Amino acid sequence: MAAIWEPLPAKAIVYFTVPIKSADLSVGNWFVRHGGMEWAVTPAIASAGHVRLTLGGPMANPGADVVSFSPPPFDVVSIGGLVPAPAFADFPLT
Repeated sequence: MAAIWEPLPAKAIVYFTVPIKSADLSVGNWFVRHGGMEWAVTPAIASAGHVRLTLGGPMANPGADVVSFSPPPFDVVSIGGLVPAPAFADFPLT
């Protein structure tokens, strides 16, 4: 797994090690902090092996650059077996 920051417009992309089902995802499942700011996720879209988080509305929140995924709903699932992705917290965002 990897998480990458893309500026202008602000995005975080989370890459998974298995292909995942394309879908619009619940934005409430995601937390992104980068550059000492917490970013609102609007929207979250799964496609192939990654989730693209479009970000806006930053507010001050000092700390490490991280992304977290906290279901339910368990809406990130693998293509083959429809296995839901587990929750993760404070994954480094580079």
